[in-house]
Amino acid sequence: DNEIAKLQNDLKDSKEAENLLNNKAKEMEERIGELSANLDSKESEIEELKRKNEDCIQDKEKAIELGNEVEVLRKVNEDLVAAQVSDNIQINNLQNQLNKKDKELEELRLSLIHICRCRRRG
Repeated sequence: DNEIAKLQNDLKDSKEAENLLNNKAKEMEERIGELSANLDSKESEIEELKRKNEDCIQDKEKAIELGNEVEVLRKVNEDLVAAQVSDNIQINNLQNQLNKKDKELEELRLSLIHICRCRRRG
């Protein structure tokens, strides 16, 4: 009788232990499911960050190219400004020469008028 009661108790303890293990197994499976979903989410985030990083790298490369183009355009602009200054100096020199020629022509005209007047009188 005592032996049977002890075996029944052992059976009861064994079933309780089995239930506890089954419950623990279910909890572990749920936790594994949560961790798996979390891992998938993190992998998606990593892929998104990789894509954004690639976009940033391309943007940086474009910025470098644009910076180089700006530098070339700045140099071209400097050359054009220098050429314009040179052209303006040349234009001023030609204008001065033209003004001198105009004065010479005016002096010649006045001399010619004077000569003509003298001839008429003479």
